Amino acid sequence: VGAGISTRNYQMLQADFSLPYLASNRVELGVHAVYRHNPQEDFWGVGLESSPDTRISFLVDYTDYEGRVIVRPVSWVEAGTRFGLLQGSIGSGTDSRFPSIEEIFTDATAPGLDEQPDYSFAEVFGAVDYRDQDDNARAGGFYSLSWREYSDLDFDRYSFRAVDLVLQQFVPIFDKKRVFAIQGRLQSAATDNGAGQTVPFYFKPTLGGSTSHRGFNDFRFRDDAVVNVNAEYRWEAFSGLDMALFTDWGTVAPNIGQLKWNELQNAYGVGFRFNTSKAVLYRIDVGFGGEGVQLFFKFSKA
Repeated sequence: VGAGISTRNYQMLQADFSLPYLASNRVELGVHAVYRHNPQEDFWGVGLESSPDTRISFLVDYTDYEGRVIVRPVSWVEAGTRFGLLQGSIGSGTDSRFPSIEEIFTDATAPGLDEQPDYSFAEVFGAVDYRDQDDNARAGGFYSLSWREYSDLDFDRYSFRAVDLVLQQFVPIFDKKRVFAIQGRLQSAATDNGAGQTVPFYFKPTLGGSTSHRGFNDFRFRDDAVVNVNAEYRWEAFSGLDMALFTDWGTVAPNIGQLKWNELQNAYGVGFRFNTSKAVLYRIDVGFGGEGVQLFFKFSKA
């Protein structure tokens, strides 16, 4: 069980129960429940043409109940399913620096603004993971694919499916003190053609921020399809500090078929990672390009 609150009144309560070592460590069964209160989420509009001048703040509350079954036939392969119930609501944002969402957007420009259903969901996923360390990889790779179906329980208007493909590769040089790290990611949220369904704006995949594109603010772009590619050259400056040079590329579109390579947005920059051999404790990334200089301070790996 756990709880947290931030200086901007973000709140979280969660509980998890797991049996992770069944069948000689090959099967995991678990249940999870989490409540989140996020009062200052950011939104600029849908699509690559959304204006940097239309940044707004919105509140989202949600409660997620989830069960899971995971099978690991060998230590570096896993597959499984997750299923459960998701309850949520959207409200006025509390960030005084920006307008609240209802002052700028309507349900037509931010689908799902006027009404938010409860959802049931079911997911299947698989992953191959042969990294040498989960939280500070210097060799190996990680490849994962998930497919999730969300079913609108209230209005029969907002059912959709989400696909997330992640490819990561880490190529060491000599004694692993120099590493090339490469990531590609494709995300899609799609409805059944002709079924009258819509993907709510708050469920659309995003581009921008310290885990996708460091030339833009977190969640800068949203649309039904997002692709990003990241490459880093990392080296050990001295014990406890790695430095990195990186470049990020990405774009969004209404569907996967409309993603265009000539619309890829580029950024580059430098990173500082304070770490141990097994984990990144704190990092600073400075991105150039995109929309000016972006500075990220994170207690997480890149």
